[in-house]
Amino acid sequence: MGAIGGQSIPRPHAALLFRCFSAAINAASSSSSEKTFGLNVGSGPANKAIFGNKRVLRPGEDDEKLEQILKLIANDDSDVEMSDDENEIENMDNLVQREDEINDEDLVSSSDEEGEDRIPLSVLREKLRTAKQTPNSSQRQFWRRNDTFTPPNFEGPSSECSAQLRDCWTAKSYFAMYLEDDMFQKVCDCTNARYVELKGVSLRWTLNEIKHFFGIICLMSCLKYPRIRMYWAKPTRVAAIADVMTRDRFFSIRSNLKVVIDGSISEEKRRYDKFWKVRPILEAVLQGCLQLPREKVVAVDEQMIPFTGTCQMKQFVRGKPNPEGLKNFVVAAPDGLVVDFELYQGKNTFPDDSVKRLGVGPSAVVRLGRTLFPGTHVYCDRYFTTIPLLEYLRQQKKYCTGTIMKSRVPAAAHLTSDKMMAKIGRGSSEQIVRQDGEIVVVQWYDLKSVLLASTRLGIQPSDECKRWSKKDSKYIQVARPYIVAKYNDCMGGIDLIDRMISCYRIQARSKKWTVRVIFHFFDLALANSWIFYRRDKKIFQTSTRKIQQYLDFKIEIATYLLKNESNIFQENIRGIGTRRNPEGNIIVDSPSAGTERKRKEHYPEIASDLRNSVRCKNDSCTKKTKFFCNRCNTFLCITGYRNCFIEFHNR
Repeated sequence: MGAIGGQSIPRPHAALLFRCFSAAINAASSSSSEKTFGLNVGSGPANKAIFGNKRVLRPGEDDEKLEQILKLIANDDSDVEMSDDENEIENMDNLVQREDEINDEDLVSSSDEEGEDRIPLSVLREKLRTAKQTPNSSQRQFWRRNDTFTPPNFEGPSSECSAQLRDCWTAKSYFAMYLEDDMFQKVCDCTNARYVELKGVSLRWTLNEIKHFFGIICLMSCLKYPRIRMYWAKPTRVAAIADVMTRDRFFSIRSNLKVVIDGSISEEKRRYDKFWKVRPILEAVLQGCLQLPREKVVAVDEQMIPFTGTCQMKQFVRGKPNPEGLKNFVVAAPDGLVVDFELYQGKNTFPDDSVKRLGVGPSAVVRLGRTLFPGTHVYCDRYFTTIPLLEYLRQQKKYCTGTIMKSRVPAAAHLTSDKMMAKIGRGSSEQIVRQDGEIVVVQWYDLKSVLLASTRLGIQPSDECKRWSKKDSKYIQVARPYIVAKYNDCMGGIDLIDRMISCYRIQARSKKWTVRVIFHFFDLALANSWIFYRRDKKIFQTSTRKIQQYLDFKIEIATYLLKNESNIFQENIRGIGTRRNPEGNIIVDSPSAGTERKRKEHYPEIASDLRNSVRCKNDSCTKKTKFFCNRCNTFLCITGYRNCFIEFHNR
């Protein structure tokens, strides 16, 4: 450290002064001119007494000589100014040329801690020229410790309430925002086409059967049997599932589940969209999310879709509850409501070249931020936060706050070391503001140092939080910056909806990643529907006891999907009521509850075109028959010694 007038000079500044004086001495020793860089340092025997025969001064070795040089300049009565003489400009060019001729070994510092002192002057000159060409670069900005930070005032999105339009909505209405009958019909058509392509015959799945299938998996996620076959087994049979669809029919649909017809997708689209096999359901759920009102505060984070099979898009994210699977970038409100998402598929996820330069994490924030209004405050973690990202979002008039890696903070900020923060103690913090006042970096020490960067929040107003002290074996009050408190309050939205999905996740032990993705976004639609439903009920000031819990909400959706809403009485015998399995046998669904009693006119008919008889649907009968009820569309025995038709309708 050098000293001027009793004030210490920071080591980087001292190193820079050494370079300047070393260059000046080098030029003065080989030129008769007394002016170097247009600076008149005086003349006399003092110069030789100080400099001797040295051509280059080294930082760390010649601190005393530097102090003597500074004293000479301070005591010099001559004018110190920059020269406008063209001859002196030529001398400066000669000086630069001589700098190139200096041996690099003469400029290497003996200290390993001073990496910049090892750089030759020619390289340093080029860096300085680059810095002048890019004066607004964040790496060239100066940072200062300052307790005050004044953020810009961006006008946020309007908070218009449209909840009154949903006063009479039911659980079905909220769910229909994401998946409607058109989507289920598309699944039905594509699944049928898939089976015909593989087997050459059609199982004639219908819209109601596909809805029944999704209703079954929804109900299964609530009941959580360890094995799927247990829902049809006699000891553990669930009538709400087994009476709607047979076990083999269920597995047949699941193994052939499709949402696109492969032949209709071009090779070009397959190359740039790796999720083309599930794109329709992704778009359906995404459109539902985009219809939701935009929030003033959102968080961006990664969401993992659990999958351990083979898939080229599979990722591993350490620290997640399900670290292995498909990565989904999500933007959500603090209450967990997802308003946008983007599945990660590699380097082609964000094709915009200007965005790709920011990196994968920041590019995800930029991509998801396109649907956000100016004035929105975006929170993200250390994987996403960078100084260029904060600058980019600020240009878009959006705030950004997040934890940041120490390696991403410019060295010019001169952060206090972790050891020094630990000596100060828990609750210590510092705030460093960039010279333009646009970005602030806050370091807070609890059990370890935490770094946060923001364009909106700083240390003040700070508060205190309760923390456990292992040393004292009790809770203590620790000072906490304002930015830390707000980050903890607003960053948990994605974790909240992940926790909701994991509580009643649809289980699928399948090797097909498409099945896993379809089930995940079906779960996401259900969870988002309930969060939006609960938000509306709170706006209506509905009593907490009258607001459905997520489990009850999900069971209601399952009941709606399991309900047969079509007019089965007008269907042909080979339509909805019956169909053939791969072995050629006829399978018949049981009628919905109360269907057999909706009308008094029930007459038996015989299906003369059937090749094989169908098992009687009366619970106490195990025989087969070709007689069926023309109203219930149910096969029942009519023989000389047994009349299951009458017994079934009179029970």
